[in-house]
Amino acid sequence: MEKKIKLLIDTDIGDDIDDALALALALKMPEVEPVGVTTVFADTDIRAREAMKMLACAGISVPVYAGMPGKNGFSRCGFSQYEEELKDDAYTPRNVAAEDGGSAAVRFIAECARKYGGELVILGIGAMTNIAAAFELDPAAMRSVGKISLMCGSFYKAVNEWNVLCDARAAETVLESGLPVECYGLDVTIRTGLTGSQYKRILHYSGNDKLLKYLAVLTRKWHDFTGNLPMLHDPLALFNAVRPGYVFMEPQSVKVITEGEFEGVILNRDRNLTYFGDKADLPRINVAKDVRERDFLDEFFSILYKEEV
Repeated sequence: MEKKIKLLIDTDIGDDIDDALALALALKMPEVEPVGVTTVFADTDIRAREAMKMLACAGISVPVYAGMPGKNGFSRCGFSQYEEELKDDAYTPRNVAAEDGGSAAVRFIAECARKYGGELVILGIGAMTNIAAAFELDPAAMRSVGKISLMCGSFYKAVNEWNVLCDARAAETVLESGLPVECYGLDVTIRTGLTGSQYKRILHYSGNDKLLKYLAVLTRKWHDFTGNLPMLHDPLALFNAVRPGYVFMEPQSVKVITEGEFEGVILNRDRNLTYFGDKADLPRINVAKDVRERDFLDEFFSILYKEEV
């Protein structure tokens, strides 16, 4: 039997629905072994409780930590905070971020990096606050992991994408420090929007799988809150990290703008600075340039709703 990929998920679940969709996908992919979840950016306790609820629905028990809140008040964990059930003691994370500043979550990330090394994939689908802090805590361990797959930025169109904007300094640390990073930018992931019929397939699930039932509830709440159809930004970063080949990647040297009018924008040095000089010694990361979105969407639904196929 082929060895499973050990996956640690760092997420801001509770705002856009794609975090919940990515977590559900991770729990359904047969080649993935989740080792833990950390939450990041404002309301991290609520986010951790949401992740624990999904794990409970899937019958999976792994450590969950509320991570670093970062710029509190910039977000409000939109569609999760009204869930009274999440206040139950059964959904209390290993720590409470307000009490320790999220330091236990950061230590957990570093400990997983030391424990699993090249077997570990870290999926970062929120602000990079926790991941940057784990790197500062133990650079050698974080450099030893197999891959850090991030949904962040925009590399071929100048956009101050949310996950970078929420903590541009952390993004600078992670993207410019030589870590084994691959990035799925908004300019590519935006092509993964669901059609109305695909959205209804999630919403109208009628089987017995508790996780998929709860996913339908969350998706409806999110749609009622935003009026939008889901885009699979975060699931794409997970899926191609585990099953590469659906996204065309290329190495690029990047610079994160951390202040001023363009805070949160990622400058692609290779494409935009012809006279930058010798870039051979600059850290490089793999970034998404193109995606087979129809094939990916087909695979996404075939994995989540396998019993219906």
